Amino acid sequence: MKKSSLLINIFTALAMAVVLNNLLSNAFKYTSKGEVVLSVTVKTGEDGHTDGTVTLVFSVSDTGQGMTAEQICKRERILCES
Repeated sequence: MKKSSLLINIFTALAMAVVLNNLLSNAFKYTSKGEVVLSVTVKTGEDGHTDGTVTLVFSVSDTGQGMTAEQICKRERILCES
């Protein structure tokens, strides 16, 4: 593996860790009862890749109170812009 590829992989792993940490942190913060679930699905051979590429799909779900569509738009304008 080239040095530049290693740096990209390290950056990608750190970015992924930050995103997962934020998702899990929010899930635990707003779930006083019930559960928080982190699921990881492994997909291989997606989009015709035959080079051994593996795709990891992360999903966080919880039984917390949730937010209305209006609340999400107020907090995350980018998700609601057309």
